[in-house]
Amino acid sequence: MHVKDARVFVRQHHILELIREVELYEAETDLRDLQQQSDFLSMLMPDGRQLKDFFTEKQYTKMRRILKKAFGVDVQQFARFRPFFISSMIDEAILSKDMPYSLDESLWRYAEESGKQLTGVESYEHQLNIMKKMPIELQARQLMSLSKNVTAHRREILKLTEYYIEGNISQLHRSARRGMGDLRKLLLWERNVRMADRIHELSQEQACFCAVGAGHLWGKKGILKLLKDKGSEVKPLPW
Repeated sequence: MHVKDARVFVRQHHILELIREVELYEAETDLRDLQQQSDFLSMLMPDGRQLKDFFTEKQYTKMRRILKKAFGVDVQQFARFRPFFISSMIDEAILSKDMPYSLDESLWRYAEESGKQLTGVESYEHQLNIMKKMPIELQARQLMSLSKNVTAHRREILKLTEYYIEGNISQLHRSARRGMGDLRKLLLWERNVRMADRIHELSQEQACFCAVGAGHLWGKKGILKLLKDKGSEVKPLPW
């Protein structure tokens, strides 16, 4: 969803056809809110903490060297950022940046240019609250673990991309869930419930197109199952 790799745009023309048929376009969050509000402060750790505070000098120096060599990301430049954002930068660095906009922003811009009503499934404020609930110490440990397994992590991100291109949302969900570790409840399960409620509510009012991360769709606690439980008919389109 949030990458510029041309491979994930492979079926975009089918998606654009569907967007043209609806009245309302829903992104994960209203991108106008992101553009109007500065979220820089939300990226920073509280109380002036820095990444090096969670490690010994030797551990920090080694992690910095490995991540810079493997992904071109110098963690010292983002020393006050929450480790989650640094991990996201690393994931983006693994993939190509062929397109001018990420997939989610590209779809949003098309819907906007097509005169569709625009909204977000989640609010900007809610996503900020999720970030604040993510334990900083856990984020730091996960970043350290990433630095110790750079080859495996690169392979996993590329594998996730292949699953997405193939439309294999079940395997994509399993891999994403496994990669989130102790954060899966906060980042997946709880968000799935809120997003399913919102999608169901809006879809009762008018035809809409909802664009959310594919990792949220599958599973017993996924959006598709939750929508079925609410009485919605759910069926896949050709991929």
